[in-house]
Amino acid sequence: MLKRVLTGFVITIGISMVVILIIGLLIGVRYQSYIRLLESVVADEETTYLIFFQNALELRPTGGFLGNFVEVTVENRQLKEYRMISTNEFDEASPGIGVPSPDGFRDLLPEITQQQLRDSNWDPDFPTSAEHMIMLYEMQGGEADVSGVVAIDSHILPVLLEQLGPVYLETLGGDPVTSEDVLWRVQYDTNWGFWLRGTERGERKEALVELVNEIESRIRDLSWRELFRLANVLEDVASRKHIMAYFQDEEAQSLIEEFGWDGGINQDEEYFFQLVDANLGGLKADFFMERDISFDLSECEKGICGEVTIVYRNTAEESSVLNDVYKTYSRVYLPEDAFITEITGIERDGRVDYSVEHNRKVGGYRLLVPVNQSREVVIRYHQPRGEGDIVLFIAKQAGILEQNVTVLYNGIEQSFVMDRDVRIPL
Repeated sequence: MLKRVLTGFVITIGISMVVILIIGLLIGVRYQSYIRLLESVVADEETTYLIFFQNALELRPTGGFLGNFVEVTVENRQLKEYRMISTNEFDEASPGIGVPSPDGFRDLLPEITQQQLRDSNWDPDFPTSAEHMIMLYEMQGGEADVSGVVAIDSHILPVLLEQLGPVYLETLGGDPVTSEDVLWRVQYDTNWGFWLRGTERGERKEALVELVNEIESRIRDLSWRELFRLANVLEDVASRKHIMAYFQDEEAQSLIEEFGWDGGINQDEEYFFQLVDANLGGLKADFFMERDISFDLSECEKGICGEVTIVYRNTAEESSVLNDVYKTYSRVYLPEDAFITEITGIERDGRVDYSVEHNRKVGGYRLLVPVNQSREVVIRYHQPRGEGDIVLFIAKQAGILEQNVTVLYNGIEQSFVMDRDVRIPL
């Protein structure tokens, strides 16, 4: 049964459902839990899910701009129907319907006063954003009764090509498309290259369709051993927040949380930090962005005093149709009992928007990083000292591949490359 379900999804929908169902077949000590999850998601009764594709080159709080989504309906453990939809077209079909845009969003895009589906992932807590996606989908005329949301960011494409090998696309002249250049080449062709080669705008995603078809074909040809190997790679991808899921079925969601694929904001760790950027420049500048984070922590009269330095680098050498000045509304999440003394190196004459979200103290700011330049943001704060050992929990934003991190505590330094959430004993 599982093989028939997997094959049906591979043939009809492609990468998104391949990812979901391959994960359901993973080997390991949690094998039975994966099967339980699969049985909850692909059930006997008619069930519809929204599968969102997040473009990480235009970073948003849960991983990237929501460019397209698929309505997937299953029944009797088989695909019943599916529909691929552009979020832009979905929003344009319901003008004037939405909710007020968040303050931080309006700060850089004041002309967009209403938030619609394409901008619905403003909350970095994925379960919260997923509920918001469902709400806006229904408000704007979505006809299905949605039972869950899956988000997959664009970094899945390099991972797949790394496993499957280069792809040769006639649309792009027959040159090999590799894991190193697939994101930029497809993005450039979709936004600009199609016009240079005389293709109508309505056919501008021809190269992407050709790419997906080739990837699907290669996945169909994999042996079961190769499929399991790919499954283990994709499990690692999910652990790095490039695949996240939210289900209204309590058992399914409990399993998602157990696996660490829920993308929720951690609300339990006593010493906590998370940086959340939102690219609101309308360009794909995150292809060129690098961020290094340095912590200087020490015990002081106020408990633990911290200074966090974030260096943003826009590595593009020149502007283009896809990149220019990096424009982000950013938020730093700290323990709720922390007091942020100041944030320097930011726009709006240093103005910071303070709030409490998900039991975390939040400082929001605007930042611009010109092409081939860097900017340094410094956050100074303090928080009460707890009774136990100090373990710093650093949460990685979904959609970011990796960041260089340095932690200095009482003169002892630790440096590493962070590609997932980490706990650092101090």
